[in-house]
Amino acid sequence: MLIVGSRYYGKTDELKGLFYVGTQFLHINYLPLIPTSSYCIWNFDGVMIESSIPISGKSVLIGYLRTWLNLIGAFLTLCCLAFSEVPSVCWGLGILSASCYFTVILTYMVKKPSPARALFLASCIKSIQIPPERLAEYYLDDPRIEELLKTTEGK
Repeated sequence: MLIVGSRYYGKTDELKGLFYVGTQFLHINYLPLIPTSSYCIWNFDGVMIESSIPISGKSVLIGYLRTWLNLIGAFLTLCCLAFSEVPSVCWGLGILSASCYFTVILTYMVKKPSPARALFLASCIKSIQIPPERLAEYYLDDPRIEELLKTTEGK
């Protein structure tokens, strides 16, 4: 059975409880193929609002990496099991498989946007104003807070 459609992948630039960026991909059997558009998805008291933004390269890359590296890692793991009689091949495939999974884990560590990016995303939805102080709460322990404060002083 062939399932074709569009779906969000590449969740990144996330400020928990406020917004995140996702990219809509055309997919076949839920494998992302072609990115069509990126959105900033806002969470206002449980109501999700989408705001169109320029295509996010970071979101596209993360969408591809998380899906395809998981598949490649699973394939390499199966190959490792198939070649278990040849230890050197099995070790090589196992290391490649682990590298795929490790890279997927790393993609979850780069989810937070820079302060400047957070300000840009906050300005994408015109009907709702997000005060810079609200964004600054997410950067209290981040050395980049100075960047956010400098950006807001001129306004």
